[in-house]
Amino acid sequence: MIADPCNAKLVPSIFGSNYGLLARFRRNYTFPAPYSTAAYGYVLWFPSAHNNLITSIGTYSTGNFFVFGAGSPSFAPVLLDYGYTSTTNTNAQSFKDPAYDFVNGDTCADARTISACLKLTYTGAQSACKGLIAPITNLPLSVALYGGTGGAPPSIDQMLTYTTQQHRPLEDSEAVWRVDATDSTFKSTVTPVIESGSGVPATLSSAAEVRPPTGIGFVFYNVTSAADFNIAAFKNVEWRSEPSSGLTLQQPTGSENPSYIASAMNFLDSRFPGWQQKTKDTAINVLGNALTNMALGGSYKSGAADSTPNYVKMVTRV
Repeated sequence: MIADPCNAKLVPSIFGSNYGLLARFRRNYTFPAPYSTAAYGYVLWFPSAHNNLITSIGTYSTGNFFVFGAGSPSFAPVLLDYGYTSTTNTNAQSFKDPAYDFVNGDTCADARTISACLKLTYTGAQSACKGLIAPITNLPLSVALYGGTGGAPPSIDQMLTYTTQQHRPLEDSEAVWRVDATDSTFKSTVTPVIESGSGVPATLSSAAEVRPPTGIGFVFYNVTSAADFNIAAFKNVEWRSEPSSGLTLQQPTGSENPSYIASAMNFLDSRFPGWQQKTKDTAINVLGNALTNMALGGSYKSGAADSTPNYVKMVTRV
């Protein structure tokens, strides 16, 4: 499930302890009308949060999925309290996380992200297809906010330098999020994710205030239109219920062990270099289930992989 979040069966968390329930969420993102003229741009998603992870004021429903498009690769988005904003020559927007509505509801108290991926599909005419797509992986939030010229967000050209692979748009593409021990914290939708040493800033003003969430996404470069693409975001979470919900779940078993995560990442990096970027289905989905089972030292029970959301009772490690 770590290596193939889009397709693998739901299995117990790699974090090492069992808290109750798993859920898989999927949301499709298509680009609004202004992007029909955008030949360049990028999308970024930071799955460790369920709400907006940039601001501590206003509404948290503002998304952690950012879209930016322009007619030239030299343009960069403008950063405001709620994320990227449009300018005269660019279009920018944020969308809600796939899990936001559920985590924000009355049943769920909080949740933590186990794995996530983005799947990009070209929906335009083959005869009009041109340009390239470059998956983005392991991008620090500080780069998304301040990695460009003069501490501004990166331009499209600058964002392209953070990618390692490029391919034609006709090929379906996946970008897989890399889980870390710091992601084991449960998060709600009513508290900010980003904090400074002295509390939560009203507006982030420097990279020093940013903790280390990482994101995934895609760069669009010289394509016919950014509107010719559909992006599906898949997010697998472990969640805890509100006491008032009436749900009675098993007590947590086992203990948190960061070494599970480090071992899993080392295994994937050494045996399957480039596992976070895929342009077609591979045997990596089989590996994902086997790896989680091996790391936890036990068996798992899975649910159907395509439901949204899909719940499965977690089992005790043996």
